Amino acid sequence: MLFFNTSAREIYTPATSFDGNHIAIKTPLGWGYRTFPGINGLIGVLWLMYSNSISFNNADTVIFIFLQSRGAELLDAPDNVHLFKEKCKKSTFKFASDADARDNKKSIYEKYFSGPCGSTMVVFEEEIGSKRLICALVSAKKEISQSILYVTREVIKTYKQEIKLQIENKKSRRKNKKKHGDSKTS
Repeated sequence: MLFFNTSAREIYTPATSFDGNHIAIKTPLGWGYRTFPGINGLIGVLWLMYSNSISFNNADTVIFIFLQSRGAELLDAPDNVHLFKEKCKKSTFKFASDADARDNKKSIYEKYFSGPCGSTMVVFEEEIGSKRLICALVSAKKEISQSILYVTREVIKTYKQEIKLQIENKKSRRKNKKKHGDSKTS
């Protein structure tokens, strides 16, 4: 038999209980994952967890997820970029200007990064509507396994789907708001 105390103390809930962004994915098996607040900069980090690298701080293989709004004013310091800098002390991330983004002579790396990070760095870029998704797979290892590349591609694919869904939901809300606004005035 269960007894309930009607004077039970409420469980503390912080004012903002979600400290990440609104684009989140399921964590691939064997990877740690964290999202960060912000919409223009570093929005997520995944790290390969071995027995000695349960935490992001100790990981030697990391996937950084950056998001850039195209056409928006370029910020000097993208959201949460300090977390990238903590892990990649000799490298920097910057937003690509529209001219750099259109320049086919520049590699994806040259558009967004300067300086080395790790022994291996693989950079991907996807354009989704007015957003640019930039993914940097960084590792202390000289060679990246096919399984890690597969996970990285799946992470990009999933983020792309989530961003598309978010864009569609935003359009739908705007459409409904306009529809309801029009019906109130008629």
